[in-house]
Amino acid sequence: SLLVAGAVCLLGTALGGAVAVWMAGLGGRARAFALVGCVVTAALPPFLVVNSWIDLFGRTGSLQLALPFELYSFTGCAVLLACLFWPVAALLVFGSLRQLNPDLLEADAELRGGSFIRQLLLPQARTAIAQSAGLIFVLALNQFSVPAILQVRIYPEELWLRFNTTFNYREALLLSWPMVVFPLALMGWLARHPIAWPRGLRAWRPTEFRRALGAGMFVGCAALAVLTFAVSLALPLGQLLLSPMTWNRLSDAYAAGGAAAVQSVMIAVVPAVLVVALGWVLSRTRWAAWLWPVFFLPGVLLGIALIFLMNRNGLDWVYSTVLVLFLALSLRYLAPAWYGARLIRQGLDRDLVDAGRLGGATGWQRWLLVDWPQARGELLALGYVIYLLCLWDVETINLIVPAGGETLALRIFNLLHYGHNGEVNALCLLLLLLALLPLAAGAVVARLADTKGGQR
Repeated sequence: SLLVAGAVCLLGTALGGAVAVWMAGLGGRARAFALVGCVVTAALPPFLVVNSWIDLFGRTGSLQLALPFELYSFTGCAVLLACLFWPVAALLVFGSLRQLNPDLLEADAELRGGSFIRQLLLPQARTAIAQSAGLIFVLALNQFSVPAILQVRIYPEELWLRFNTTFNYREALLLSWPMVVFPLALMGWLARHPIAWPRGLRAWRPTEFRRALGAGMFVGCAALAVLTFAVSLALPLGQLLLSPMTWNRLSDAYAAGGAAAVQSVMIAVVPAVLVVALGWVLSRTRWAAWLWPVFFLPGVLLGIALIFLMNRNGLDWVYSTVLVLFLALSLRYLAPAWYGARLIRQGLDRDLVDAGRLGGATGWQRWLLVDWPQARGELLALGYVIYLLCLWDVETINLIVPAGGETLALRIFNLLHYGHNGEVNALCLLLLLLALLPLAAGAVVARLADTKGGQR
C-alpha cells in the first residue's frame, strides 16, 4: 500500500504540476476548457476508467499485442490511480500560480527561464505542491475499488477480505490503524498550512507568463499536459462511446438495470441534499473540520463501523433499509459539503448580510432574501459534486447494502471482477447519463423560468 501510494503521489503530482504550468500560460477560453477538462477527469468514476483500460490493455485487450503493458500489476495500478488523482495537483498548483503578483516580473525584466522557475514559480507553488502530494498520497493509500479490480493486494482490500471471512469487528478495527494515522497527520498539517483559493487577484497576462517561462519549458509542459488529458480523459471516454458493444447492449442493460438506476438516483440525491443543507448550517463553525478523517478513511472501514453500531435489535428499521446507505454516505461526504459551504459563505456580500441583520430579518428571512439569491448557483454546484460522489460510491456501501438496494456502481464493480464485457460498457454509459440528469433537469427548469418571465 505504501509503495502504491508513494508511486501515485510522485507521478500524480508531477503530471498535475505540468498541467498547472501549461494552464497558467493559456488564454481565457483555452484555459477555461483545460479547467473543465481537469474537473471532468476528477469526476470520472474509477471503475469506468478501469473498465476502459481492461478493454485496451487487459490480458485479452485490443492493444495488448501492440503495447504489452501488464495492467494487473503494481505498475498498472499506480498508473491508473495517477490518472485519477493528478487533477488534485493541477487545480491546487494552478490556484497558487494565479496568486503570483505580476509586479514581481515587471521589477526584473531579465528574470527568465530557469531563474524565473527557481526564484518565483517554485517558492510560490511550494506549499501547493506539498498539499497536493499529501492529498494524493492519502487518497491513493485508502483507495479500494481500483486495486481490488486489478487484484493488487493493498491494505483496505486485505481488511475487507479479513472481515468478510471472520466478521471480527475488534480485529478489523485494530488492523485499520495505519489507514487512520496518515489522514490525521495530513489534517494536522493542513490546519497549519490551509489551502488558499485565489479571489479577486490581478493575474498575469498569458503572453508575459509564457515569455518568462521560456518557449522550451512551455512546449514541454504543453506536450505532457496533452498526453495526460489523452490518457486519463479521452481514452476512457473514447473507448466507452466508440465501442459498438456499448450501444448494442444499452437496451438490454437498461432492461436489466432499470430498477438499480432508479435506486442509484435516490441513494445519490437524498444524501447530497442532506449534507449540503447540514454543511450550510455548520459553515459558521470550525469543529466540523474534524469530520475530514471520515472522508479520507476507506469507505470499507466506515461500513464496518456502521455494521457494528447499527446491526442491533431495535435498529432493523435503519440497518435493513436504504436508510443505512443514506446515513453512511452523509457521514462520508459531510466534510466536503461543510468546506464548500464555508467557502461560499465567505464569498457573500457582507454589506447585504449586515443590512439584512440590521433590518431585523429573522434567520429564515435572511436565508431567503439575502443568502440564497447570492449563493444559489454555488450551492447547487456543490450539491451536484456531492451527488456525483454518492453516485459513484462503491466501497462505503459495499458491506452494508440491504436486500434490493444494489446500485449501478456496485453492479459494475461486481461485474468487473470477471473481466471486461459489453454489458459493463453499457452500464457505465447508463451511469454517465444518470450523472447528467441533474444538469438536464436544471436546464429545463431554467428554460421554464425564462419562459414564464418573458410572458410576464
